[in-house]
Amino acid sequence: MFKKILCPVDFSETSLNASNNAIELAEQLKSTITFIHVLDVNLMQNAGDLSFGSVDIYETLAEEEKGLLKKLDEIAVSKGVVVDTVLTHGVPQDIVLEKAKNENYELIVMGTHGRTGLSRVLLGSVAESLVRHSSLPVLLFRKQQTKN
Repeated sequence: MFKKILCPVDFSETSLNASNNAIELAEQLKSTITFIHVLDVNLMQNAGDLSFGSVDIYETLAEEEKGLLKKLDEIAVSKGVVVDTVLTHGVPQDIVLEKAKNENYELIVMGTHGRTGLSRVLLGSVAESLVRHSSLPVLLFRKQQTKN
C-alpha cells in the first residue's frame, strides 16, 4: 500500500513540511516518491506582463526551482528513498491530477496553506482542488507549529 507517492511542492514552509513528512513516510513504507513543482502559467503570464518582456520569467524561475528540487532529492536519497523530481509548467492542479492518474500513483502528499474566506475564493487552492477531484487519497499537512 502506498508504494508510489506523488508530492507536489511550491517550496513554501508548509510545502517543505509536507515534503519532509512524505520522505519519512516513504522511508517507513519503502515507497518511491516523486516531487513535482509546476510553474503556474497564469502567475508567470502576470509577472511577464509586469516585466515588459525584459526577462524570461520561466527560465529564471526554472533555474532556481531546479536547485530546490535537487535539495529535496538529496534529502530523500540520504534516507534510502528512491526519488524522482519533475519541473514543469501549466496549471498546477491539472498537471498534478494528470500525472497522478497516468502514472499510477497511490497517494498524494502535500502542504496546504489553510486559507479561508475571501483569500481562498480569490486565490483558489491547489490542495482543495486535488482533494475534490483526485481519485487517490490526499494527505495534507499544514504549516508546522512551533512550540512556545
